[in-house]
Amino acid sequence: MIKTTTVLIILWLGVFLFGTNHFLFGQADLFFNELTSRNGLEDTKVVFVYKDTRGFTWIGALGGLYRFDGLEVIYYGEAKGVDEPYLQGSMLEDKYGNLWFCAYNKLFCYERMRDTCLSFGGFQERKSKETLDDYGLIALDEQNQLWLTAGQKLFQVDLDKTLRNKKLSFQAYQTGEQKIEGKRFLPLLNADQQFTGFVEFFFIGSGMRIWHKHSDQSFQSKRYFTSDNGKLPEIKVKQVLPIQNKSAEYLLCTSLGLALFDATNENLGQFFALPNRINITFAVYFQPGLVLCSTSDGLYFFNLRKKTFSRAKDWSANLNTSIISRNNFRELHLDRDGILWGLAFDEGLCYADPKLVKASFTDLPFKVECLQETSNGGLLIGSVNGFYLLKKTGERSHFLPNERINAFYKDRNQKWIWVITEKHLYTFEPGTAKLNKIFEDPGFPWSLYQSSDDTYWMGNIQGVKKLNVDQRHKMRISSQTAQLLGDRNIWEDTHYKRLYLQENLSNLHVYHYQQGDWLSDTSFSIKGQLGGYLIPRGSDKIWVATIKGIKLIHRTKLSIEDLPIPSYWPSSNITGMLQDQEGIIWVSTNTNLLCFSPRGKPLQVHNTQEGLFAAPFQYETLQRLSDNSLVIAGRYGFSRFYPQQMVQDQALPKVQLTRLLIQGRPFDEVFPADSAISEKKYICLKYKQNTISLRLIGIELGQPSNVKVQYYLQGLEKQAEASIRNQVAEPRYGRLAPGKYTLMARAANANGVWSDWRAKMRIEIIPPIYMRWWFMLLALLLFSLGIVGLVQLYYRAQLRDARVRNEEQERILRDIHDLTSGKVVFFQDFREFAKDKIPQVEFKDKALNIAEQALQLFNRISSAVRNSKEIDSTLLEFLHQLITESRKMVADQLVFEAQLDASIPYRWVAGESKKHLNLVVQEALGNILKHANATQVQLSAKVVDGKLSIVLKDNGSGIPTAVVAQIKPTATVKESGNGLGNMLWRMKSIGGHIEWINQHGTSVIISIPLQKVQPKRRSLGNFNKLTLL
Repeated sequence: MIKTTTVLIILWLGVFLFGTNHFLFGQADLFFNELTSRNGLEDTKVVFVYKDTRGFTWIGALGGLYRFDGLEVIYYGEAKGVDEPYLQGSMLEDKYGNLWFCAYNKLFCYERMRDTCLSFGGFQERKSKETLDDYGLIALDEQNQLWLTAGQKLFQVDLDKTLRNKKLSFQAYQTGEQKIEGKRFLPLLNADQQFTGFVEFFFIGSGMRIWHKHSDQSFQSKRYFTSDNGKLPEIKVKQVLPIQNKSAEYLLCTSLGLALFDATNENLGQFFALPNRINITFAVYFQPGLVLCSTSDGLYFFNLRKKTFSRAKDWSANLNTSIISRNNFRELHLDRDGILWGLAFDEGLCYADPKLVKASFTDLPFKVECLQETSNGGLLIGSVNGFYLLKKTGERSHFLPNERINAFYKDRNQKWIWVITEKHLYTFEPGTAKLNKIFEDPGFPWSLYQSSDDTYWMGNIQGVKKLNVDQRHKMRISSQTAQLLGDRNIWEDTHYKRLYLQENLSNLHVYHYQQGDWLSDTSFSIKGQLGGYLIPRGSDKIWVATIKGIKLIHRTKLSIEDLPIPSYWPSSNITGMLQDQEGIIWVSTNTNLLCFSPRGKPLQVHNTQEGLFAAPFQYETLQRLSDNSLVIAGRYGFSRFYPQQMVQDQALPKVQLTRLLIQGRPFDEVFPADSAISEKKYICLKYKQNTISLRLIGIELGQPSNVKVQYYLQGLEKQAEASIRNQVAEPRYGRLAPGKYTLMARAANANGVWSDWRAKMRIEIIPPIYMRWWFMLLALLLFSLGIVGLVQLYYRAQLRDARVRNEEQERILRDIHDLTSGKVVFFQDFREFAKDKIPQVEFKDKALNIAEQALQLFNRISSAVRNSKEIDSTLLEFLHQLITESRKMVADQLVFEAQLDASIPYRWVAGESKKHLNLVVQEALGNILKHANATQVQLSAKVVDGKLSIVLKDNGSGIPTAVVAQIKPTATVKESGNGLGNMLWRMKSIGGHIEWINQHGTSVIISIPLQKVQPKRRSLGNFNKLTLL
């Protein structure tokens, strides 16, 4: 017989599971996170919570101000300018992002750019010197005017002038004899969002007051629900909520419950109260038409249309994951991002994302071992104490209360479901609820599988066996598989007729069907328990869930590989897999659900806070039901959801830079007078400040653990190299080279949707002086000038040396000229004497020969002296001079003929080329006179292709061919006995060419290149240089 408590649980379970989905009513389940002294909130006496436009949450407490970024709580005390405790009830943000809040006798402004607070005081009435206390903020209008109360009077503060002058700029408004006594206000705005008044209600005492602004700088009010207002009862008003599109109608949260109030007609509607005198302490709009109330009995929803209450499901409280009592919420607040905050005075804060919980959870008093949907839409739930049948109608039944249920298996051909217990194998018919025992198995059966040939395979701790259902007996298969452990690890690929069996949690064997039997094919080494198999639609790979991720087995090649999964995803202990109607693949781990595209691309991660409170999940309990919803079971019950609800869009996290260390020192120490790091867009560092550490936080309070932050330093890294971290990224860059960098960052929500890349900070590291462009340009210029100076000094030294050599050369030439001129006259006289005075023919010939050779020698010396000065001349001048000297040299001994081409152009011959050409021609003529036995010589000159060609042709005996072949340029012209080699060397030194041809005498062919313009050269003896300056 079933106990009464169990019956009630099952009845509630059936109604919940098969009733109308709770999302259709507009309310949501909640899962609160908590912020207490254990999380860094040292003062738990919280009076206000405010979310600014940057994503930071500001917490005002009696002891000071705190900032929460989703990861850590930072205290703003005296060091940040908050030098007065006992903060009052609200905070407002102006158009510049500055935050305004107040204490008992000070108005504070948090300057975001400087990350510090300014304080102001000194409110006075007109014509009064008395300073007022007891501040309270009311509203901040579109003109950046702050409305507040001080000393029960009303003031308007011009925030622009106040910040500019660092002094309060305010205007007092007349309120008559009436005083502003409350600290809770509801601003009233017209259609243009202009401030027109406010509603005041009180911490202590009864009633409420509505104030209206007049054009004469005064306000007038009317009080309701007090003893002096006979039309309305005296009640305590705790909260006032405006009715949408109705300017003078309000929803009042009172000591008697919720009520609608028409202020124009002073009409109070019916009170809606909770039973058993449950006290409503606060109310806030949760959704349009839906109000969330904090009560002495937890949280309740109030539907304005239906005028009904319903308890809000707070699973964090139900699952005993909270320490703050939900009955102690003094105030509720819904911030700009839709995060719900509960202020529990003296205990701390609770916060929840109402959009987060998307799955419905059924809490059970037992651990679910397995699930199976029946053909008529019911659900079988297996436990250690039998199983339950839940029908759509809510009817329920309990079976086998004394046996542990290991698995369910739906037969392919029959209408029954196999029930596998520790000792028995049953068939269960859901339509008739008939349970039949097939046989008893002492081997502790784990699983059952029916292959495509209608063979039944049963796995137990002794191995895998074939089952003959008709004869009700078991039969062992081959000895190899006798050691296989079933444990839900039997599966068939029906298309390829392959059976997959895992052996002893270590090896996965593959069998193929052939000739009516299953034969061993191959095996894979896979350790640990498997969580199931899946073939995605259109895929040729089998997904195998393992304790170390997902393996992919190619169905045709029978090869195995790993499915790439991001390193930051929880991918161990895979417990189940399935593919939904849209093709999305759902993979369950111990505590998470992973989503993949049909091709295996990672999409998103779902965790406990989304309603998956059944975690840790059981193996193979992830299933798709007939209505396309998914269900998964675990230790605490089971969760059910529709896939399209889990992938709803979520807000993108904000990325904030919250810390910057420069050479290990905090930013505010390095730049104490600079702006706040979170607002800083550009910093300029010295070249020694080249090591920086940063902290980037992706702010998202709903699922902070699933937030991803990606970043890279532009200028050092490429976007493709961007790193990804969970919620917090703390990059460090050491020894950055001088230059410009930009820190780029973005964040992704739990659905894996990334925000756009944004530049969080530009960083410039100034190079040292020696690396700056102007310094390098100046250094290059100075270096160039130094080189030029050194070259000038060198050439000046060369010029001085050349001048000395030239002077010495001139002296030697003069001496030689003086000596040779006298000797020439002597040998000329001697020659005349020999002709006339020596009678003997033999002696006369010798004397004449000596005289002629001496004269030739002195003539050559004179010619060399004349040509030693390297003076440039035109080609025609040079050729005429060359012919003249050559004729003189061979006069009286040879017949000399000269031929010049009539078309010789106007060209220049360098002085050095002239010297070498004269010496080569003289050497050639001397050789003809000495050795050729010639009687005539012919000199011809012409210009071919820009080159001067000179040919000396004689009619002598010629030069032996062997001698010509051995001609080599001598190393120096000082060597004697090698005249032909000297000629070759001289021509090569001026870029010319010489050759000897024996044909009817000897032809000496000389050619050198010519210049079109006169070369600008200075004669330095044997040294020549281009004029540089």
